[in-house]
Amino acid sequence: MTAVILLVAAAGTWAGLALFGTSAPQYVTVPAGLGTVQQTTSLSGTIEPVTQANLNFATSGTVAAVGVTLGEKVHEGQVIATLQTAQLSAQVDQALSSLDGAQSTLKNDESPSGSSVVADEAAVSTAQSTLADDQRALSDASTTNQMSLASARSAAQSAQTTIVDATLQLQNDQSTLTAAQDKESVDCQGDALAGSSTCASDESAVTSDRSQFTSDENALTNDQSQVVSDENNVTTTQLHNTETIQQDEHQVTVDLALLSSDRATLSTARNSTYGDQLASDRATVASAESSLETAQQGLAGAQIISPISGTVIAVNLTVGASASAGASTVGSPSSSSSGPSSPAIEVVSPGTFEVQATASDAQVSKMKVGDQVVITPSGATSIDIGTVTQVGTIATVSSGVVTFPVTIGVKGTTTGLYEGASAQLSIFVLQVKNVLTVPSSAVHTLGPKSFVYLLVNGKEVGHPVKVGAVGGTLTQITSGLTRGQRVVLADLSAGVPGITSTGNNAGFGPGPGVTRIIGPGGGTITVHSSSGPKQG
Repeated sequence: MTAVILLVAAAGTWAGLALFGTSAPQYVTVPAGLGTVQQTTSLSGTIEPVTQANLNFATSGTVAAVGVTLGEKVHEGQVIATLQTAQLSAQVDQALSSLDGAQSTLKNDESPSGSSVVADEAAVSTAQSTLADDQRALSDASTTNQMSLASARSAAQSAQTTIVDATLQLQNDQSTLTAAQDKESVDCQGDALAGSSTCASDESAVTSDRSQFTSDENALTNDQSQVVSDENNVTTTQLHNTETIQQDEHQVTVDLALLSSDRATLSTARNSTYGDQLASDRATVASAESSLETAQQGLAGAQIISPISGTVIAVNLTVGASASAGASTVGSPSSSSSGPSSPAIEVVSPGTFEVQATASDAQVSKMKVGDQVVITPSGATSIDIGTVTQVGTIATVSSGVVTFPVTIGVKGTTTGLYEGASAQLSIFVLQVKNVLTVPSSAVHTLGPKSFVYLLVNGKEVGHPVKVGAVGGTLTQITSGLTRGQRVVLADLSAGVPGITSTGNNAGFGPGPGVTRIIGPGGGTITVHSSSGPKQG
């Protein structure tokens, strides 16, 4: 009855607001609070009496037990007959084993240890490692070559400096020798001077200077030879470095080509044989899953469960006999024929009703058996509660429109329901509890985005939010708002659930032109009228 209470509360909310005067409100603000969002879909249908259920097993087999006798009373959901399930259970076990095997094969093939793909992956890995090593060798060779060439050039430069120094020394010693020779020539002229001690000293000096000059000439010759050697070493180092770099660069080029080839081979392996094998494995898994589902449905179909409460009027089963699969029907006696053969068990339930409706593919995709339904018969002053008992899977196409049959069982008393009357249905297809909500009237949607208006300094300001479940009265807010933040209602005639008490401006109101009402979870709903301040 929760759904009914919420609908009634929503319908009466603004009747309560109308009690607060005749001035037209400009804004109504409501706090975000925790609540329950019930999402519904609406259908129309026709009320029909449910008086007979013709029941059969959904699978073939041997009858193991018949739990009812002719004239016995049964209740809805009661198991009234079963088949022997040993073979059906074995089929389920076999299907499970096949699925396990198919999934194991797929898992192994997704990471094969001995396949060509693994070998190709290893080749690619090796080629990448070799390339990295050779690239490092090229880099190291470049650095070593630069250092060796710099060393050779430094030695050549040092030898050139030594030659300059030796040349200057030779020139100085030559000048010294020339001066000594000139002095000797003067001091040793004639026989008288030739034997003097001064002449002898000059001759000794000339001899020493000539010896030094000769030594300097030899040193200069050696230094010139060293320069030639060092310059030749520079040239040799440059040639050697060039050859080393070219060899290393060539090896890197070869490595890149090999890596590209190995990658192409791996890609081919993955996209051909390997890909085909995985596709085959996945198809096998899908087939095994389908077989398991069929086996499980067969096992589930080994029971007959009464869909209604009533009296057994026919039992066409005996223990040990073979039973064929057939369709079960629930409806009026005229529409409950099960075909040329008699149904396994027949149950009648006078005085019960159901509603037959059709739903679009979009609607039926959200429904499931057991969903709660509010039923409003045409012209009725009260509502009834029901549940979805059957959602058809076979579509009907009319004028290009696809619809599916939906059956709603009526619960409780059925006073006021008449065969053939139409009814409006509100089916609760989703319910989320204890979530942050605001009235649906406060939420605006533009394309893929949603937003609400907040009242800031008397003006509406758009505020983005993300929404979850959307109900006729409340909408779930998943992000963008916090509990207690006030939002502006867009539709002043829209319902606000959970009104518990009201007040007016006389005695305890918040001020002129502002009316407050206790809203969902104790939050205050504030009506900002044109004659008063616009407060949030």
